[in-house]
Amino acid sequence: MESLHSFVSQRQQGLLPRNVFSRAVRDSLYLVKRLTNTRVLEGHNGCVNSVSWNETGTRLISGSDDCHINIYDMATGLTCHSFHTSHQSNIFSAKFLPQTGDCKAVSCAGIGSVEVSELSPYGDYVAHQFKCQSSITYQVATSPGCPHEFFTCEELGMVRLYDLRTSSSCHCDGNCNRSMLCRFPSAVTSMWSIL
Repeated sequence: MESLHSFVSQRQQGLLPRNVFSRAVRDSLYLVKRLTNTRVLEGHNGCVNSVSWNETGTRLISGSDDCHINIYDMATGLTCHSFHTSHQSNIFSAKFLPQTGDCKAVSCAGIGSVEVSELSPYGDYVAHQFKCQSSITYQVATSPGCPHEFFTCEELGMVRLYDLRTSSSCHCDGNCNRSMLCRFPSAVTSMWSIL
């Protein structure tokens, strides 16, 4: 096996397909033994359920039971943004929308709410709520290079595709089928990331 540094460098330069990189490092005892704790990020007052990197690996977004989203600058470990979302229960998933300069994020929570947050450089944010779900929404996934689309999966077996070019919010209070992509007979609790 080539060195881990070589694989990471090739992946960052776009010279190595994601699936080759994943296979090379997956379940690597060598990699696990080299992992160390470099920093403790602080700021949440509840269980952290979601962490996700931005496209460049310089920022981390987290969502928690405290209904807050925190964004950290990983070079310094400092919090760039911290805000209380409109979610009324535990945030299960939070991600940056790609190609938005880390100024847009999407999150979902336990009572089925989905929120797109637009961040300003001054720490303010505008929330766009999607209340299409009537059950627990477990995860959001984004499409590479597409700042307008994201997916969610739900307790009632629905996978939804949202397109912000056609709608920036939905206040139908559950059982909305406009964004439904497909429905399964049982809960969909996780999706493989499309990235």
